[in-house]
Amino acid sequence: EAALKQIEEKKGRKWAAILSSLVFGLAHTLNGGMTPVEILWIAIGTASVGMMFCILTYETGTIWRGVILHIFMNTKERILGFNTESSLYMFEFPSHMSQEEIFCTTWMVMCVVSWSVVIWYWWKKKQNG
Repeated sequence: EAALKQIEEKKGRKWAAILSSLVFGLAHTLNGGMTPVEILWIAIGTASVGMMFCILTYETGTIWRGVILHIFMNTKERILGFNTESSLYMFEFPSHMSQEEIFCTTWMVMCVVSWSVVIWYWWKKKQNG
């Protein structure tokens, strides 16, 4: 939250959200054992989620709701398909899909959800002036 405020003071709110989201996305690529395509999708996906977290932080005035949402998302990632070995795994991808395709598809869904929230927020802000 402090870093977000520092960037905002120097570059403005839009740049603070963009830069912190990019850092959030790149930080998640540090996990080992991923293919280049998986690294690309996890960077795009987590940067998208990071943008959603920035909006949540700006709207609520605190980082803690985003932290709680992040914990929830990490807990529920088994349901979304990141861990097919889990007993919580509830969605079955087609059997011909590779683990890389499943991983990337899951992150594509995360991008769509995150950007839907971001676009809705921007639209709502524009409507309200």
